[in-house]
Amino acid sequence: MKSQITKLLNQLLPLAITPACLVGMQGISTAQNNKAVSHAQAVYFKVNENKTDNGSVTPMTASFVEMGKPTGGYKCIVDMTVFGGRMYLATADDPLGNWGATVYYTTNATSFTSALSDASSQGYLRMGVFDNKLWIPDGDPNGMDPGYVYISTTGNSGSFTKTTIIGAVHTFDVIKYNNKAYVANGMASSMGGMCEFDGSNTWNSVNQPASSFRLKYMAQFNGKLFVANANPNSGTDYYLWSGSVSSAPQAMDKVAGDGSTYQIYATSTGKLFWTVVYSGAIHVLQSTDGISWTPSASLDGKFVSDFEELNGKLYALDWKGGLWESSDQNTFTLIAPIPSNAPDAFGPLPVSGGYNADARASMVAYNGSLYCGSSTNGKVYKVDVGTSVQEAGQDLTFGIYPNPFSTSTTFNTTKPLENATMTVYNSVGEMVKVVKNINGTSFVFNRDNLPNGLYYVQLSEDNKTVSSSKMIITN
Repeated sequence: MKSQITKLLNQLLPLAITPACLVGMQGISTAQNNKAVSHAQAVYFKVNENKTDNGSVTPMTASFVEMGKPTGGYKCIVDMTVFGGRMYLATADDPLGNWGATVYYTTNATSFTSALSDASSQGYLRMGVFDNKLWIPDGDPNGMDPGYVYISTTGNSGSFTKTTIIGAVHTFDVIKYNNKAYVANGMASSMGGMCEFDGSNTWNSVNQPASSFRLKYMAQFNGKLFVANANPNSGTDYYLWSGSVSSAPQAMDKVAGDGSTYQIYATSTGKLFWTVVYSGAIHVLQSTDGISWTPSASLDGKFVSDFEELNGKLYALDWKGGLWESSDQNTFTLIAPIPSNAPDAFGPLPVSGGYNADARASMVAYNGSLYCGSSTNGKVYKVDVGTSVQEAGQDLTFGIYPNPFSTSTTFNTTKPLENATMTVYNSVGEMVKVVKNINGTSFVFNRDNLPNGLYYVQLSEDNKTVSSSKMIITN
């Protein structure tokens, strides 16, 4: 199998794909879905592998550290989320392609406990956390309707309530919008459907747009609901609701040909990012209103499978490049290269006909670090991003980890220091500490008697400031 995948990748990546986007989709019926099928959707595309094009590449300040893999887990960690102080992983062998799906939880990314498992499911594709509950839709339960959403207030094994989605065959995502819970589905009617939770045990269809086939991944943004559409016979790329989901949505045709969505991510500061395949290539688009889109100058052409925010910065996980970081959500800097021993760890899952459109690497912020789930080897990787800063006119970058910290933290610099001085200022500009005779590329800073709060740090050599940043001290 490994040799077949390698051969397939070698064949796919050099090609300029024609026609614009080759997408094959099976019809939906209870008879047809009563057995494992090749794939619900396969997408064929090429990737821009020029990592320096339109992106800022500086000396790396972080790296992927391989942590662990669930025993008996599957090769694709489709989604990750945090609930009740734990990190949850939704795993599948080949989403909507092969049977078997398990959700695990962990607190250290080295030991894992099964929370929900079903050998007759083809994958839990997305998870939701709202109303103090963990919501897990079943991507394909036994290949027949009805569909299911599992709900738990603790996330423990055996604690999930199985709720029924009437008439759903495939279920992709769950979200809370306008104080109601919704799931996006492929229905037995051969149309996509939005189904609403009755608060007890049942989800009922409230909208099945005529030009839909499968309603897939969702985001809530500026009071509007974005829902990706998968239909090779329709130009509609997504539907946009700005009020009741039972009312007619706006059918949005925004890309050339048929668009296939891998991820849609709404940031906390008012920007929407969209990873979508069209015209035979992968694209990363951004928007401030969910209607007008422009290519991301740093990320377009790269396969960005997931986004995450941490400590006021936005991170993007890229198959061929690694981890990108942005302070302004416009310009991204590559801070961590892909693992050298697993160059395809964060790539789309290769399948017959291209790549699985429902399988992509995932990422989540947990306990001050980023964790990334592989889409091809089932492993979890940790990235300690700390604080990476390089200001205009300064010639050195340093990272601080952990940040915030309570007792001590470590500074790592991209170039060796020689008899450097670190000066620390409090939030009102008063100098509160000076550390002299710093040498090398790493040193430990102790808080000593400094009170909790925000501090500004300057590093200088020969009375010249070479870099500066911020750090936070907490209990």
